[in-house]
Amino acid sequence: MNGLLVVLKPSGMTSHDVVEFVRRLTGVKVGHTGTLDPAAAGVLVLCLGQATRLAELLAQDAKTYRAEITLGISTDTLDAEGQITNRADASAVSRELMAEVLADLVGEIEMPVPVFSAVKRGGQKLYEAARRGEDVEAPMRLMQIDNCELLEFEAAEVSKALVEIHCSKGTYVRSIAALIGEKLGCGAYLSFLLRTAVGRWGLADALTLEEVEELAAEGRLQGCLISCADALPHLPLFGLGWGLVNALRHGTAQYVGGAIFPSHTLLRVIDPQGELVCLAEACPDLGAYLITPKKVLAH
Repeated sequence: MNGLLVVLKPSGMTSHDVVEFVRRLTGVKVGHTGTLDPAAAGVLVLCLGQATRLAELLAQDAKTYRAEITLGISTDTLDAEGQITNRADASAVSRELMAEVLADLVGEIEMPVPVFSAVKRGGQKLYEAARRGEDVEAPMRLMQIDNCELLEFEAAEVSKALVEIHCSKGTYVRSIAALIGEKLGCGAYLSFLLRTAVGRWGLADALTLEEVEELAAEGRLQGCLISCADALPHLPLFGLGWGLVNALRHGTAQYVGGAIFPSHTLLRVIDPQGELVCLAEACPDLGAYLITPKKVLAH
């Protein structure tokens, strides 16, 4: 069983819990393309079987979130799971001011990662030291925010805002919420998070865990997977004959003529049956192209 499985992670489960759930159902190797915090819900793209070879590239995909941000309260974890560290009156924050602050966040911005996170420093996860009560210096990380739009706003002493955020991989929405609170001078935390899309795959593509379990029991789950050949649709696709693909499958670079390949770009190479053989790079050489496999899917 090989391919991508788009699932709807429920709140209260870790991403690892979901991976283990699918692994037990299928009996194959399973990986993910970017975790969600346990309290968060939404789209989680899993790689099954040979698709785990593509997980590193798939993890580069941009993410889209619906975030509920509560203004006027700060927590130590920057979300609803933590202890309250400060309260302030947020009633002076208007919808217009909130929208203005969100617009200023668009672009590349350096922010600290949450101290209650699995990021490692000095060989240990930050949250392990934070839970022991140790002083933790949060490392800074560049995050790219492509869109930050205010959808709903409820003004009060403790205000709530619903925000849509389109951002790069590795972006902590909790950090964005805390930064918004800092800019507004009243503090804020992430009170709920829903990931609505990972790359091209959204909520409409996602199966609930109950649906996954039912499909697996009926032997129909394979038909719901996104094939390895379709997993990276932004990469150019080339079909080659059996002789060439068999050599590429064994890691041997091959000369190919009679076609125009985009140079120094990863290509998807498929066999005559449409199965992904490898990701390869093409370089002009001796009047042809030298196709060098970079990631090979075993068969």
